[in-house]
Amino acid sequence: MTWLQRGALSTHKAQIAFLQGERKGQENLKKDLVRRIKMLEYALKQERAKYHKLKYGTELNQGDMKPPNYDSGKNLLRMSSLLTTQLCSTNHIIFLWIFPG
Repeated sequence: MTWLQRGALSTHKAQIAFLQGERKGQENLKKDLVRRIKMLEYALKQERAKYHKLKYGTELNQGDMKPPNYDSGKNLLRMSSLLTTQLCSTNHIIFLWIFPG
């Protein structure tokens, strides 16, 4: 193997390592976004229940309203569209501060 071939091989290895790092970063970003969406959905359910109780004086039956499991990998697009639908159907604005953790 000539020095030119070794140089090309090391360049390709470096490019593969870079792309693998990029992919891992994208996967981590997706996982973080899914976690944040679940937190927002849970906060929205709590806020709706509070609003319903104040307006109608009764508890809102939302089924099993427990904190989300952040480790399960669900479809990001489906959850984000669900959250958008829920936010658009509310009668008031909710401000939430989400801190990465």
